[in-house]
Formats: sequence, structure tokens, C-alpha cells
Amino acid sequence: MSTVTEKQPLPETLPVWDLSDLYQGPDDPCLQRDSERLRSESQAFATRWQPQLDNLWQQPQQLAEALAAYTDLQALAHDLLTYATLAWSVATQESQWNQLKDQLTRLVMQSSNQLEFFRQGLTHLRPARRETLCADPLIAPYAAFLDKVARFQPYLLSESEERLLQTTYPTRRQRWLDLYTQTTSGWSYTLHGQSLTEDAAMDFVRKADPAERLLGYSTVLQTYSENQDLLAFIYSSLIQDYASEAHLRGFASTLEQQAHDQSLRAEQVLYMLGEVQGREDLFQRYYRLLARQLGVPRLRSCDLNAPLRDTDWQVDWPTGIAHVLDAVAPLGDEVVARTRSFFERQRLHASLLPGKSSGAFCAPTAQDLPYVLLNWNGNYFSLTALAHELGHALHFAETVDNTHILQIMPPLFLAETASTLNEYLLADHLLASHGDSASQRYFLAEFIQRMMNGLYRQSLISAFEVQAHEQGAAAGLDADALTALWQQLASQRYGEALETLPQEQYAWSRIPHIFMMPFYCYNYTLSNLIVLALIDQYRQDRAHFLPRYRRFLRSGGAALPQELLQMLGLDLNQPAFYRQAFGVLQDLLDRLESLIGRPETDLQPKERGLL
Repeated sequence: MSTVTEKQPLPETLPVWDLSDLYQGPDDPCLQRDSERLRSESQAFATRWQPQLDNLWQQPQQLAEALAAYTDLQALAHDLLTYATLAWSVATQESQWNQLKDQLTRLVMQSSNQLEFFRQGLTHLRPARRETLCADPLIAPYAAFLDKVARFQPYLLSESEERLLQTTYPTRRQRWLDLYTQTTSGWSYTLHGQSLTEDAAMDFVRKADPAERLLGYSTVLQTYSENQDLLAFIYSSLIQDYASEAHLRGFASTLEQQAHDQSLRAEQVLYMLGEVQGREDLFQRYYRLLARQLGVPRLRSCDLNAPLRDTDWQVDWPTGIAHVLDAVAPLGDEVVARTRSFFERQRLHASLLPGKSSGAFCAPTAQDLPYVLLNWNGNYFSLTALAHELGHALHFAETVDNTHILQIMPPLFLAETASTLNEYLLADHLLASHGDSASQRYFLAEFIQRMMNGLYRQSLISAFEVQAHEQGAAAGLDADALTALWQQLASQRYGEALETLPQEQYAWSRIPHIFMMPFYCYNYTLSNLIVLALIDQYRQDRAHFLPRYRRFLRSGGAALPQELLQMLGLDLNQPAFYRQAFGVLQDLLDRLESLIGRPETDLQPKERGLL
């Protein structure tokens, strides 16, 4: 169980994480012991329970025992692979971590194959019998897991076929993913005579100087342009692999499979993408306002993250921590203490290192606090990434205290709720604590920009995926087809508000999500819509909102998706949901427009903040 520690001094320098709560290193005897334990106990589980499978459903006590043992093995496998992945993610070029990750991936797949009979057996529980079993106190803690398994029953293959997919995964799909990661993370970018990581180079697109933005954008995309044939081949191969599995399982498409995984229908995803496309006017309005404030007739595709300042806004690491802790304070003292504990227990890796994975992520552990990776550059983007990932960390920590590994993950579109809300709380805090109109414009514009990315950039990525998967599932797609498709969709999204530069056509290939997790990005879009609606709720009735939100966080995946939405008072099938979300966004744009051209004076406290 994760615990909130007593207050300790917070780090003043960029932290590296301490993975010793998992394992001490690749030669840790505990790592070898647990690897052997997973191997032997997976076999023992199969030996004991497979012969009893047909009768197990009639004996709740034995079923509960089997479920508990299965859960323990899943937790062990999760933490072994999490350790290897975390260690590898900050040293992707080091052979010892590549070897350990490969070794443990194979071990976990072997265990999964041995346990597949049990998951397969659970799918055959008749609905009436499953309902009866879930009413039993011994089985009730596994109800959401059993329901999720049952939903996949129509799409499961035979046990031997499932085993084949699991066995070939490391040499089939994972090799392509590793090739993409190792290829792109090994590149460096020279700007002004300095060799930089991709994250550091892309920080140039957030600089105040338009020439610097173009330089960073062009330098990074130039490297990607020189590798288009390889990246297109990797992506096309993955599209066909994902499609093959989807069709084998009886899905019409990869999108249908991925939507089903999140308790959605493909039609709902496409409808949402259409709703966002129908409000492209808000996206284009923002960039017209931004151009007006910056005194240029039109912005370019390299200016999507242009700041409303003449100088880059910077914050040191200790101040950044303080900003995030102050930002989440409206959620209550417990949330602040929990967030603080991630720093106190060295759960973050923020230093910039050669060979470190770009971007940011949060990785849960089975029974303790999660880990957060980011690449800190001290700008607004880094600060919002910190707040975002700590939202994930809060969600995981709250969930782990209240359920088990089989039920810690909510659907992806809800998994982004806490992280996205944290961004909005951060923006509210920064606006409330900086009263001059120049700072108000800057922070409000940055906040809206993040929303534009979540709503419009991420839905652009999803629209690209829809067409790429439709075209590439049967026949491969080459680099020319992929670059032309991205350029066409980007030009449509940007409209007359932004000039689509020729380099933009290569931007598709630097989006790791489309390789690693197809159709993940629409979850960011849906999550932003959800949080916009929640902001409206928060503004109207904070006292009613907070307990519902905390209950949602604690539930994780232990409640059905529809139940989680009901906790938040939302119905995604109602047009009112979209009107509410876009209404909040329109209000924010109205406010930004009122600030543009305003004299450089301080705003009254009641004029500050978002909430």
C-alpha cells in the first residue's frame, strides 16, 4: 500500500528516480528470485487449476483463491517488466538494459501464455452465473475485471491461438516498436553549435523569436525527412500487424478493436472527431488572435506553440514544484500531501540525458507509488508536463490504495482526466498569482494552446490514423502516401489561420503514439472535452464536485466505464455534453480577446484565474 510520508525537504536539483523499491539493479538477487518465482509459480498455477477449471465456477471459495493467485502473478509480472522498462527508458542505448528488457518481456509473455487458460475460462462464465458469483463477498472485489473479460469473449481466439500471438509478440510487434524507439532516440540535433536531444530541440518551437521557432521545427523535421522510408516501412508494417490481429478476432478494423477495448464504439469515436472538426472555427480563431497580438498577418505551422511574450518564461525546479503543489491545493490537503510524496520518495526522473526517452510518462506499480519520467527544461511546457504526469500519478496512487492490479486502469479516455484537470488547475493558479495584464495574456494563451493541442492536434492525429489504417490495412503505405495524407489533413485543420509549411508533411512520423498505441490520441481529445465539462461543474458547485471527483480517482478501473462517467455526472451520448465543453472554450477565447490590446495594468483579484 502506498502511504503519504511525513514532510521531507524537496529536491533543489533535477532528480533522477530511485528504482530500489522495485530492484537494486540488473544483478539484484531479488530480481533473479522474482523472475524464477514468476516462472515456477505460473507453471504451478496451471498445474493446479487447469484440471479443475470446469468445476471452478461452482465453488466460490476456490474461485476466489484462484483469482487471488492469478492477481499476485499479474502484479509480479507487471513490476518486473515495469522495472526493466523504466531502467531502459533513461538509457535506451545501453546493451544491459536492452537485454534485460528483452529477457523480462519474454518471461512475462511466457507466464501470460501459461495463464491464458484461466482468462479463457473466465470468458465462458454465463452472465447469470457471473452475476451470482459477483454478489458473493469473496468474488465481488474482482467484479469489474470479470465484466471486462466477459466483454471480450466474442473476440477471443482459441487458447493455442492466443498463446501463439503472445509468443510471437516480442519478435513480431515489439521489434518494430523497439526499432522505432532506438532509431529516433539515438538522434541528436545541432542548433547554434550545440548537440541537443529531440525534446531540447523542440523547445525552440516555444521560443518568442519566430526565427528560433522555425529553426527548431525545421531542424528536427529535417532529420525525420531523411529517414522517411524507414519510418514509413515500420509504420506500414505495424498497421498491417494491428489489422491482422483485429480481423482474426472478428473486428472490422483496428479502430473498432481499440474503441471496444475502452468500452466505446467506433461510431462514437468518429462522431466525436466530427464534432471537433465542426468547431474548427475555435481553433482558427485562437491562432488569428495570437497573430494579432504578435503583430503578424498570419502564423505558420511552426508557430503552433508560439508564446505571447518577448522573452521565454522560465522557472527553476524548486519553484516549479511549489507551483504544482499550490495548483492542486483546491483539491484538498490529502491531494497536496500525496502529490508531495512523489518528490519525497524520489519517484521522478527529470534530468536530461543522452539516450533517454523523449517526452513524458507515468508508470504505475502494482502496490506502491508510480514513477514519472519527464525531460525538464524549465519552461511553461515542462511545468505543464510535470503537472500533467503528476495527475496520472495521483490517479494511480489513489487507485492502488483501493483495488488491485487487475482493476487499476480505467478506460484510456478517463485515464487522462486527472492529468488534464491538473493542467487546468495549474493555469488557474498561475493566472491568479500573476495580476499584470501581460502575464494574464501569456498564461491564458498558453493554457488555451494546451487545450488546442488536446482537442485539435490530437484529433488531427486520430483523423490521420483513421485514413492511414483504412488505406494501409490491406496494402502497404509508402512515405509519399503518408506525407501527402498528413499535409492534406493539417492544411484543412489550419485553414487560413496558419500557413502549412512544406516541412509539416514529415510531422506524422515523430508521433510515437501512432506506432506504439494506435488510436490512443483520441483519448486526449475526449479527455479534454470531459475536463472542460468538469470545469463548468466546478465553477458552478465546487462543494458538490470535489467528493465525486475523489471517488472517481479512487475507483480506477474497479467500476464500469458508464459508472465512472455517472460519478462525474456526464453522458457522452448527449449533444449537451459537447455544447457544455465547447461553451467553456468559447468563454476562454472571449476572455483572451478582451485582454489583447489591453493597457499594461494590473487586474483586480476577481478578474484573475479560470475557475
